[in-house]
Amino acid sequence: MTDTEKPDPYLAHEALDRASMIQEMVDNYLLLHPYVAFNSDVMTLVEQASNALAKAYQLIGEKTL
Repeated sequence: MTDTEKPDPYLAHEALDRASMIQEMVDNYLLLHPYVAFNSDVMTLVEQASNALAKAYQLIGEKTL
C-alpha cells in the first residue's frame, strides 16, 4: 500500500481497538504494579507509554471517524 492509498476502514477500527486494549493493559498491569510504583523513573516511562497510546487512539479516531 502506498501513502496515497486509503486503507480498509476496518483496519482503523482494529487499530482503535488494539490501542485501547494495550493502553488498558499498561494501566492495569504496569502502572498499578508495586515495583513500578516504587521506582519513579520507571513510572515516568510507563506513564509516557500510556499517554502515547491514548494520543494514538485519539489520532486514529480523528483520521477515520
